[in-house]
Amino acid sequence: MEEVSPAHYASWLHVVQNAWFSAGREGMRYGDTVEWFVDGVEMVNVYGFYCALGEAVNGVGGYFGSNLSALNDCLRKSRSNKEAFRIIWRNFLEFKQRVGDAEAGDILSVFRDREVEVTFL
Repeated sequence: MEEVSPAHYASWLHVVQNAWFSAGREGMRYGDTVEWFVDGVEMVNVYGFYCALGEAVNGVGGYFGSNLSALNDCLRKSRSNKEAFRIIWRNFLEFKQRVGDAEAGDILSVFRDREVEVTFL
């Protein structure tokens, strides 16, 4: 497998975000799924997190936020009822080590504020 540069994730996130909104989509969850798997091994930086989350929630090329404020908006717009949202996060500690305690903690705070259940594997 070819190694991808960390800068690639910022660029890809920009492409995905522009394509998403240019296609008339909103920053929200599409579909009925309420449980998503993400893997910290694949997240070389915070942009990698947003790429992985977007694809977990909305499929390949999917968008679900590009920063904390956008993540909060996507979660807010996606809660049409009181169903539980669950993130199953494999290798969280590896992600946290790469991005730092503050960045990882801020993401978890948004999830907590929006009542997203996070399970760490």
